[in-house]
Amino acid sequence: MIKEITLGEELFAKGDMEGARNAFDTVLKTNPGCADAHNNLGVLYWQIGEIQTAMDHFTEALEINPDNRDVVVNCAAVLTSQGDIENAAALYKMYLKSHPGDMEIHRLLSDVKSRNNQQDVDNLNARSNDLISVSNNQREGISKSTELPRLFAVISWGHAATFWLSKMLNAHQEVFCVHDIKHQWSQVTNSEKLNDDILYMKVLEKAGLGCRLSGDCHGVNRERIDDIKEVYGERFRSVVIVRHPIPRILSYLSHAEKKGIDNYNLDFEHIENSLDDRLKGRLNTKKQLFFVHVMDCVNIIKYEADLGPLFTMERLTKDTGELNNLLRYLSNGELEFKPAMLEGAFSKQINPHQKCSDHHISVKEIYESLPEWQKKAFSYLLNPTSNQLYQDLGYDLSFIQTNK
Repeated sequence: MIKEITLGEELFAKGDMEGARNAFDTVLKTNPGCADAHNNLGVLYWQIGEIQTAMDHFTEALEINPDNRDVVVNCAAVLTSQGDIENAAALYKMYLKSHPGDMEIHRLLSDVKSRNNQQDVDNLNARSNDLISVSNNQREGISKSTELPRLFAVISWGHAATFWLSKMLNAHQEVFCVHDIKHQWSQVTNSEKLNDDILYMKVLEKAGLGCRLSGDCHGVNRERIDDIKEVYGERFRSVVIVRHPIPRILSYLSHAEKKGIDNYNLDFEHIENSLDDRLKGRLNTKKQLFFVHVMDCVNIIKYEADLGPLFTMERLTKDTGELNNLLRYLSNGELEFKPAMLEGAFSKQINPHQKCSDHHISVKEIYESLPEWQKKAFSYLLNPTSNQLYQDLGYDLSFIQTNK
């Protein structure tokens, strides 16, 4: 059997389709359960344009051996070529359940998702006038140019500062900015339409017609930034806003006290099982395990650094020059604030959480006021790369003895 398959593959490589098909058919006559022969026939029929016959053989091969990587890749490629993105993605996901470490399959799945995103964008383009209605007179009044705005996303865990930032960006007449409007849309309409960040950007593109820059603060999933860049290219930019990790933690904990830890829908058992040996048994209450989750949020800066420039909340909310730096970057140097636009920009307290409101207390004093178990957990859980990134931004963490 192996001899016949090898012969068929050699004939296929030489372009002898008929000879290759006869070789593979011979194998199936004696061994109809040979997944490799079905797979090779699938590829052969795909090459000569007989798609349905190819899919029949791939389906047969998957029924025989659903774990055959070559069959999965070839079948998914045919599905993708025929525009059946959903089933191609499902096939990759099925394979990854038993082979989660196969990075090549992860890449292929990502490519398929990107194709699907582009299809969604094309579909949304076709019906964009139904989504956002602009009369001819309004359109003429808004802009005589057909140039679409640049797009942006501001990534941040903080709600209060990004809400303030969205208002500041909207103070510029050439900027259209929303604050996580897709979340509000889903809540009001019980709809999932705007949960896809590619489509969300397309809606912002249309909504910002007549402006030179349109985007969102706090509402775009950081995990979709690369997908958005692939679709929109140089017309899209993202930045990340970070905060000193100590006040960031207190702000998060303060918010959790109001919302209730149980309302975060966290898998506390998974969090506990993920702890290393130094912390297992020491952190086991929900409050302690929630603190571990908060530290994960603090450490995510090591991934966010790849998404765009890092801006500190402390400087943005005090320095008009830094606000202009952010706007210049998002607009590719095309826009900046005039002084009149920023009058009263820093007149109100931006973060309302009471535990973080006393600006006369130093960060070191805040850290020293933490319960002993939180200080120890912080020192164990602060990732070295994250620690270095925070210090590179000018944050003082020298008083923290990390246990790495």
